[in-house]
Amino acid sequence: MKRIAAFLWLVSFFVLCVAVGTTRAGEGGPDLSVRGVSFTPARAYVGDKIQITVFLRNLGDPSVSSSISPVVRANGKVVDSQLFSFGGDPGVMSYTTSFQWNTGGAATGEYRIEADFSFEADPTPFNNLVTVKQPLILVPAGAPFPDGQPSGGTVRYTDPAEQEWWNR
Repeated sequence: MKRIAAFLWLVSFFVLCVAVGTTRAGEGGPDLSVRGVSFTPARAYVGDKIQITVFLRNLGDPSVSSSISPVVRANGKVVDSQLFSFGGDPGVMSYTTSFQWNTGGAATGEYRIEADFSFEADPTPFNNLVTVKQPLILVPAGAPFPDGQPSGGTVRYTDPAEQEWWNR
């Protein structure tokens, strides 16, 4: 009987700790979450400029102002970075920002696009980075694409909780 009581106490303590930790994660500071990434064109020629759009939510305190330097990578190589400022307005929790990759000089092939908004003060770093599964296809200027499609197209990754954002 003492073992059961000790076990129940331990489980209750664990649940309480998780609940308090979860509550505090959103208090006192910023907590960014990458909720969507798109890029266009999805089939491009070397030398084209790729537009990468990132949708984020601040799950933390929206009144706290912060600035970070997120990056976009193609196959692990940084292709663009910029200063990103957010917070300071309690009414704003969603953000959209864009990056551009000039593919001039890039090798042909498939590229996995990754948006990385990691920063040290974020209490939940697991949702700061998204790698889009569908690759960007890059071919030499004037060459046909492997799938026979023309250049263009858009690839979108959306966190399932954010489907309505892309459907506007």
